[in-house]
Amino acid sequence: MLGPTTEIVMHAINPATDGYDSSIVFLANSISGRTMDSPATDFIAKVLHDKLYQHQDYVVHYQSTLMNGKKVNSASFFIKSPAGELIGMICINTDVSRFQQLATLEKLSEELLQAFQPELAPAADLLESTPPTENLFIQPEGAIRQVVIEQTGSPNPPIADLTRKEKIAIVRRLYEQHFFELKDAVAKTADYLNMSTVSIYKYLQIIKQADKSTSYE
Repeated sequence: MLGPTTEIVMHAINPATDGYDSSIVFLANSISGRTMDSPATDFIAKVLHDKLYQHQDYVVHYQSTLMNGKKVNSASFFIKSPAGELIGMICINTDVSRFQQLATLEKLSEELLQAFQPELAPAADLLESTPPTENLFIQPEGAIRQVVIEQTGSPNPPIADLTRKEKIAIVRRLYEQHFFELKDAVAKTADYLNMSTVSIYKYLQIIKQADKSTSYE
């Protein structure tokens, strides 16, 4: 009904001993290239960390970025248990690139949405002054790789050449993105950076202590 340019994803979310375990249980028309084995997104990590689901039932009118850099329009709807805990999410991502030449598209889509469901407000009204963003990674390492690229300024940085300071900066950025809220995040980061999980936990401790002082040292 929504057409070939719209992807629908259902995530099941379960608490685990080392973070939340999020898995894709339904995927239709994968314009993002994701599969049933693809990881949770940074937006899901933010939802879990900030407990957005306790205050609202959905977030609409925000942008997600595909692995090829293309922007898509997104909306997420929260599935909650009778106790109000988040147990799943339905996410809808639509590629509107073919319509971008129409300057009135955004206004038109908002008017249509308000006409059919007037209770839905834009994400900026529900969440914060700046609408959220999301990165739709195909592999779990995608989030880590993106941060490594951001921190080093290189599209293909040699991991073996990263300094301790750079590694701490990478772990800090992942920490700020709430990446470590997700299951196995520490182990995946350790594998990607060729480090031990003990070292990642040590860096996290340094970062948390630094938030109370002024430096990493």
